Amino acid sequence: MKVLGLFLIVTIYVSCEELSEEDLIYNSEVISIEYGKSFGECNGYCDFSLTLTENTLNYKVSSFTNAVQYPEISRTIEIDSIIWLELREKVDFLLFRNLNEVIGCPDCADEGAEWVKLETRDISHKVTFEYENEPEEIEDLVDGLRELMDEYEFTLDV
Repeated sequence: MKVLGLFLIVTIYVSCEELSEEDLIYNSEVISIEYGKSFGECNGYCDFSLTLTENTLNYKVSSFTNAVQYPEISRTIEIDSIIWLELREKVDFLLFRNLNEVIGCPDCADEGAEWVKLETRDISHKVTFEYENEPEEIEDLVDGLRELMDEYEFTLDV
């Protein structure tokens, strides 16, 4: 019994040990950024998303209603690492992680929804919010993602 008690004390002590600053930086380094917008009550292409990593951008559009007439379209291209670095500079993952997963009433009354998902080596966190009503904590990031989406939307010819 004493051995079990000692084991529990050691386990609790080790698990409560604070992470070093290096560990926090390593664990909060963003390795992918995803962004999307959708409109639930629409015909045609209503769901748009971007996935970015250090070297690639994937842009995808799809339909909720008619996959035959509006098949999913996806394009992946290589991007300049400067685009990635500029977006990553707009990210404070520790602040982002503390945002609620749903903010406001996304796509209520068919006003649309937007979302951002950040992934690190250990965890991912997704925040969904009302269309064009992003939380101020991620306003700069969302502005940059919207610009990218607008730029690449035309390459899909939808």
